[in-house]
Amino acid sequence: MARKKRDRDDSGFRPEDEIDEIFAGANPNPERTGCPGGDVLRAAAQKALPMEHPVYDHLTQCSECYREFRQIQTGAHSKRAWVHAAGAIAAALILAVVGVLAVRTIGRDQRSNTIASILLDYRTETITRSEAGERLRRLNPLPRRIVEATILAPTGSEPGNYELRLVDSRGGVVLNRTARGTMENSTMRIKATFDLREIQRGRYSLEIRRVGEDWDPHPVNIE
Repeated sequence: MARKKRDRDDSGFRPEDEIDEIFAGANPNPERTGCPGGDVLRAAAQKALPMEHPVYDHLTQCSECYREFRQIQTGAHSKRAWVHAAGAIAAALILAVVGVLAVRTIGRDQRSNTIASILLDYRTETITRSEAGERLRRLNPLPRRIVEATILAPTGSEPGNYELRLVDSRGGVVLNRTARGTMENSTMRIKATFDLREIQRGRYSLEIRRVGEDWDPHPVNIE
């Protein structure tokens, strides 16, 4: 059973190396939540416990227990015990880091599998021109996920069947789609789904055309 906070005493602890300095202050637990009793810490300090014992994992998460544990060791002048315990603590720390990385990887995979709803508004691109007379093109970001895009086509576009393609900087087509353009509230809308999870990050051209007409390019950046 864990002892009460007032019974714990690590005032005699003095760091001896970088490991001591890190673990002695990285994980404060002033309320001593979940702390083992002094007998368990003494057993660990005297290498009387197997390396897989949960106390070593706890020592990587509780600076108070770590200081008390090391104080017991240094008081006993047991170098071999410290080597044994250091190996166990290092193993516990490695497992903790691997667990964090696994969680982060799972979280990243889950985010990539979610569907992102994106609105691409191109309504003004046929009437806004630069001084050179070319249409200004706003660069729109797209996530590397499954994207459900609602495209507001340039003013003057007509309903019908549309083709969409994603073109890389070398002119290669990396993705093709077909979709139906419909008029809603005086705006021509095209809805299409793109799976961008395997597409490399960078700039592309999202080209759109009504079947039989010319391609209309729009720059996008896949992030």
